[in-house]
Amino acid sequence: RAHTVWILPMSDEFERSVMATIDTYELLPPQVKLLLAVSGGPDSCALLTCMAALVPRVGMARLVVACIDHGLRCESADEQVFVAKLARALGCEFVGRQIELTSGAGLQEKARRLRYDALAQIAKETDCQLIATGHTADDVVETMVINMTRGTGMEGVRSIPIQRGAIIRPLLEQRRSDIDAYLTRQQITPRIDPSNAKNAYL
Repeated sequence: RAHTVWILPMSDEFERSVMATIDTYELLPPQVKLLLAVSGGPDSCALLTCMAALVPRVGMARLVVACIDHGLRCESADEQVFVAKLARALGCEFVGRQIELTSGAGLQEKARRLRYDALAQIAKETDCQLIATGHTADDVVETMVINMTRGTGMEGVRSIPIQRGAIIRPLLEQRRSDIDAYLTRQQITPRIDPSNAKNAYL
């Protein structure tokens, strides 16, 4: 595939950097229909804002935003409303979905599996070929450390791939500090999941 043609100049350094990642790894074929997984947190809000800005530059045929409500926290319904408003303000289609979870061991892993299942179903319903998530360079480091402490050896060092099947991660070369600075410039205040600070979750 030919490399992406930058149709319009980009004034924001974060968007230029993400575009360079997309171009280097050829993440977005021409006229692709892309589903964004957006929770309302900083990483996914940056993903949504950046990809919405890049639509005319990479020639995406469709950009759809999906927000999955796990129903595990009282704030989650409001977060889905927040994502819907942000998506529509940026000219994107929005799909909200709620998944049913039962408590017990392995809750976070179960939530992750059901979330990806829901995203795959939404992608099918909206005719999207690819799904983008907001994983960052910081997630790569954290995952490597977690995997190594679990004794996964060199397999764990590989951590998070920039693409696996239909899943792409355009922000994988960005640091969270860059994401925070970008959201500040865009005047977007993301939602913060309080459970991220709990020691109960690895």
